[in-house]
Amino acid sequence: MAQRSVEIVLGKLLCDDRFRHDFLLKPQDTCRQHGLVLTPVELEALRRLRKPALDAAARAIDPRIRVAGTNGVYPLRAMRPTLRRDARPIARGLLGVAIMLLFAGTASAACRGTPNNHADPGEQCDGGDLRGLTCGNFCGQITQQGSGLSCNPDCTLNVSGCATCGNNRIEGRELCDGSALGSGSCLRGGNVTCLASCGGWNFNACYACGNGSREGTEECDGTQLGGATCPVGSTSGAPRCGPDCRVDYTPCVRCGDGDLDPGELCDDGNTLNGDGCSSTCQDECGDGTIEAPQEACDDGGRTAGDGCSAFCGWERIYAGGGTEQADVCALEWGAASSTIGPTLHCRDGQSPCDRGPSGDSSCRFQLYFCVNNPLFSGSCTWNGVAQVELIGPSLSGSTQLTAADQTTVLGAFETMLSRWGGAAVSGSDPVRIATPPVEAEVCGQFRLDVARNTTKAVAVRISDDAGNVDVDQIDLTCDL
Repeated sequence: MAQRSVEIVLGKLLCDDRFRHDFLLKPQDTCRQHGLVLTPVELEALRRLRKPALDAAARAIDPRIRVAGTNGVYPLRAMRPTLRRDARPIARGLLGVAIMLLFAGTASAACRGTPNNHADPGEQCDGGDLRGLTCGNFCGQITQQGSGLSCNPDCTLNVSGCATCGNNRIEGRELCDGSALGSGSCLRGGNVTCLASCGGWNFNACYACGNGSREGTEECDGTQLGGATCPVGSTSGAPRCGPDCRVDYTPCVRCGDGDLDPGELCDDGNTLNGDGCSSTCQDECGDGTIEAPQEACDDGGRTAGDGCSAFCGWERIYAGGGTEQADVCALEWGAASSTIGPTLHCRDGQSPCDRGPSGDSSCRFQLYFCVNNPLFSGSCTWNGVAQVELIGPSLSGSTQLTAADQTTVLGAFETMLSRWGGAAVSGSDPVRIATPPVEAEVCGQFRLDVARNTTKAVAVRISDDAGNVDVDQIDLTCDL
């Protein structure tokens, strides 16, 4: 069938009064005049249409698209949306009307006698006899998960079970239709399409995590990492793709991430030096500098038995010799020495107490100190360090410290209070004042050179802002 030509003829028969008049008189000549080529079978089928039925169908068409006495061309497909509501009982579309007219000869068929499953003349159908028609005869209408074309009790065709797949509208029991996708969607993105049958979806273009192909919003998939590399500063390792298609950086070894990775002795969550764990995540114990709060002492080595342990903790503690109630919690002492007490004795070149060169006729003592010992906070009254000063034996007499020695000792306390305690430190030798008072447990250290056969005294008084004091003294003697 030359479907396009048949559609044009049917459309003009319903919508063009002049064409209908001429066609009913001379069908073949009329078609030729309009450039419409029909086969003899098609021409004969169209000639069977009755004028009263055509006139009745034409009257059901919206007058705005009807043409009186013109030669306009109106394909039936374009006419479907303009059917008036009162035309719908005749057909669900102009093509449906035309096909009913074409095969039944009337637009308002009724049963001729008792229904007998045989379509008689004047009947569009009868029971199961649909005259060989299917939904496909109605300009592309197909049966989609429904009952399909059927016959009404009055022997008229029922196309309610048909749906037009391909018109981008979901009808009947269609799940989708062209660009109208209904509930079909991709879980992770991508493009879902409607199957040609309108009965389901094609998910082949949807993204799927785990298929080894990085798609849509996926950061990675399988070995495709999207160019991801370990963060700057990583020393080894490589990222991997997680089960959620997100890049997993945990295999990357990076100092400062807080995780103790292979090759790291520590990781405190930063890459700062001077806090006990170096910028390369190596233990700073043994570098000669106390890194609070991890270290109480650091004699430049990691040898046990020399007063500062291999883990930079005191091996022996001296409270300073005072009798004040705050003595055990305010200030405590340690030394790079095999002993600790009111007097430390050493000889030139003797280990571990002489930290200087051998044969220089002197002893270099290394002392450690900590304030605000929390272990004894309940046994004394102490509000934190507000002031430190050198007193008596350190300032006069045979055990007095040189001006450089005083600056060394007080400078060590100032560094401890400001760097580790966070206080603003003021004052000049022999006094240092901390604002606000330092309440945290912090530590420091210093070294003093004592000539052979002489003694120097380190006499210190510290006080809090409530008048509580602790006076300590340690004599350093370099023997012959």
